[in-house]
Amino acid sequence: MEPSEEAPTLARAALHAAYADSMPAVVLQDLKVIVTELVGNSTRYAPAGPIRLSVEPHDVELEGEVVDGGHEPFGMVEIRENGGLGLHIVDALAQDWEVAEEGGSVRFTLAG
Repeated sequence: MEPSEEAPTLARAALHAAYADSMPAVVLQDLKVIVTELVGNSTRYAPAGPIRLSVEPHDVELEGEVVDGGHEPFGMVEIRENGGLGLHIVDALAQDWEVAEEGGSVRFTLAG
């Protein structure tokens, strides 16, 4: 998807269409919140270019990734201590998450 103000809404709609019938509602809601925050950050802070979202459900958890083409390196300690509210929300909902050292990608795991 292209970065825009509508990108988080489009990502939520795509998740709902893909998983509303196969995922518990509370898990889907947490997934939508996490993706909203990450796609919103990509829209605001990444260089122009497509944002890619992938989600892989497994038996007891799901793995997801938002890739935006950014090239700024990040340190997880700094993000956890100084990140904005959105990243604290991701931290509270995700079982685990990390930003690629070279930037441009956030991976997360959510209990399913």
